Amino acid sequence: MYRKYLSGRTVALILFVLNGISILFGITLISLGIVYIVDHGNMFEVVGSSLYTSGVYMLIFLGLVITIIALCGYIAADRENICLIVSYIFILGLLALLLFISGIMILSFRSSLGDSSKNLMIDSLRSHYGRHGIITDAWNLVQRNLRCCGVDDSGWSIYNGSWWDMIVNSDLYETNTKLSESSLFYLFVPESCCAKKLDGLTGWPTDIYRDKKRCQTWQYGPPNKRNGPHNDAIYYAVIYLSNNRMT
Repeated sequence: MYRKYLSGRTVALILFVLNGISILFGITLISLGIVYIVDHGNMFEVVGSSLYTSGVYMLIFLGLVITIIALCGYIAADRENICLIVSYIFILGLLALLLFISGIMILSFRSSLGDSSKNLMIDSLRSHYGRHGIITDAWNLVQRNLRCCGVDDSGWSIYNGSWWDMIVNSDLYETNTKLSESSLFYLFVPESCCAKKLDGLTGWPTDIYRDKKRCQTWQYGPPNKRNGPHNDAIYYAVIYLSNNRMT
């Protein structure tokens, strides 16, 4: 009788410990999702709202499910109901299996997910930057904070032929005509691609550009040419790689 009571208490204690770990894990997932929404909210518009939001909200939903199941496990352990305990263990095992399968799928399709994300970013920049205020502000904020320009290598060239390029470099004297790239007034990149002077104490960028004119209009190298003399007035990093390092 005593051994049976002791084994029952041991099982209950193990369940309480497992539930505590599960609740902590669930709260961690919820917190990570909320942090991403608050701190990286601008990435919703840059990466593509459907791709980014679905991942973040799935993280929060999964955290809620784990927390609720763990609370049900506490009730089952407290009442020492065999039926509830068996049901709880079954659901917990099923959830662990689903998490394992999801992890394998994410690792298997990691490259394709990265390509999809990059394609959405390219489409967002070329078709919507300078056209929609929210997306434009999001891109500007991200490029300034990450000190980068464009999506891929030699990122400045992506602005050529974009919506922003057609609007900013339109010829005032000829309808539906763009300025020649050899024009002194032609802007190759927006201001958010231009490097700023760094604060000597903090190392953070100030509000003063190094050379905004050289950044946007220089003809002898970047951003006009893919190669050439180094232009320290413009950011060389690309947003796709910068975002990968950030996450």
